[in-house]
Amino acid sequence: MARPLRIEFHGAWYHVLHRGANRQAIFLDDADRLHFLKILGECRKMWSLELLAYCLMPNHYHLLIRTPQGNLSRIMRHVNGVYTQYFNREYARDGSLLRGRYKSILLDGDSYLLQVTRYIHLNPVKAKLAALPEEYRWSSYKFYLGAPGRPTALLTQPILDLFGSSKERVQEFKLHTQSGIDDETDRFYSHKKLKPILGKPEFLANIRRKASPLEKPAAEIPESKTLFQQPSLESIFRVVEQFYELSRSDIKRSRRGRANEGRDCLAYLARTMNGYPLHVIAEVLGGVSYVAINHAVRRMEERQRENSATQQRLQDMQKALYEINAAQSENDKNVLQLKT
Repeated sequence: MARPLRIEFHGAWYHVLHRGANRQAIFLDDADRLHFLKILGECRKMWSLELLAYCLMPNHYHLLIRTPQGNLSRIMRHVNGVYTQYFNREYARDGSLLRGRYKSILLDGDSYLLQVTRYIHLNPVKAKLAALPEEYRWSSYKFYLGAPGRPTALLTQPILDLFGSSKERVQEFKLHTQSGIDDETDRFYSHKKLKPILGKPEFLANIRRKASPLEKPAAEIPESKTLFQQPSLESIFRVVEQFYELSRSDIKRSRRGRANEGRDCLAYLARTMNGYPLHVIAEVLGGVSYVAINHAVRRMEERQRENSATQQRLQDMQKALYEINAAQSENDKNVLQLKT
């Protein structure tokens, strides 16, 4: 079974969201929501959870959190487990309350905290549960504006500090929220399958270098591909040329035998490692039809299933491509250091 990508380190920022199983309601009354917030407060005491924003919707929740101890999994296991026990006991039910595993998006704290805070607070408005974010009772927004009764887990200072130290910063925070969700954030969250990281390229490179124990994407964790710069067509061409001892013109020319396998291999690697569209691969291979490229990918899949030598060659080529990208990432890192 595929597992979600979990990247944990001290001081990491996350947007965590979780839905009810079968989209069922997970909060039926105010007592449920208060109990959920109480559990978050317990996590602050036990594991130093820092809650910067939240929104409790009828059938799902959003949390913006920071983990000083690098213990996201431990915290969320407690939150979801204890709340599910409470809910099942309260309503005389049994079984799962929440759908599968929670979604956690690792955030580039230097670049996206304000955008994600705004996205979370505008969730009820987008869902037409409130005309204004301050009208929705079960989000943290009103506490940023000075409302009493702030939950013990909630910290507003770190976000407000991003607006400076002036007395007008609360008003600036309000205007920032009222300006609406920006296009970049809207595009990110509009995808059906959310990416596990929201950050600038240098942030992603740093995470890949320091936070991931993986040398290559793990098959059981599909999202781990996000940590790896995907190979360019130029890199794939070079590796295929080397492993099959073919010229580029030979790879592009359709013919029988080993050269044809090299051509199929290039199509397979371009499609599976970087998801290049069929028509793009078709164009670089001489303008053949995208149907032909699809057949080439299928042939390579069959070859590696039936031939252990072909399977090993593909694995060696994939490793070579990841090594090329790792070297490129290191060069990019040095450039970034020189610029700062």
